[in-house]
Amino acid sequence: MLRSRNTPCIQCQHSEYHDFTKYKQRKRGRKGGTRVKNKRRQSKPFIPSFVLGNTRSLVNKMDGLQGASKFLRQYREASCLAFVKTWFNQNTSETASNIDNFFVFRSDRTQEAGKNRGGGYACT
Repeated sequence: MLRSRNTPCIQCQHSEYHDFTKYKQRKRGRKGGTRVKNKRRQSKPFIPSFVLGNTRSLVNKMDGLQGASKFLRQYREASCLAFVKTWFNQNTSETASNIDNFFVFRSDRTQEAGKNRGGGYACT
């Protein structure tokens, strides 16, 4: 449709705009994952990424967290997910606090603290 228009060709005076050979093009179909990028740049060390959340009862937010760890790049590629105020206790099962592709380390509030609700820490 645009080819059918009869427009005059405008000549550019600056030849540097037409020299596209000096720009390095990225090859199509290249892997772009974190590990591959780190192998390519061997002189620069990998910087770990952390996600820290003050969740206030993580039990009712586990479905959203599991979805985020699958579909959001920030959660999926994070080195460590840390959550405070999880409100986990001894009665909370390990399967309820499990996140796919992560190992969960929990520190629940005990009865010796004198409180029945609040506190706790989970690191994945």
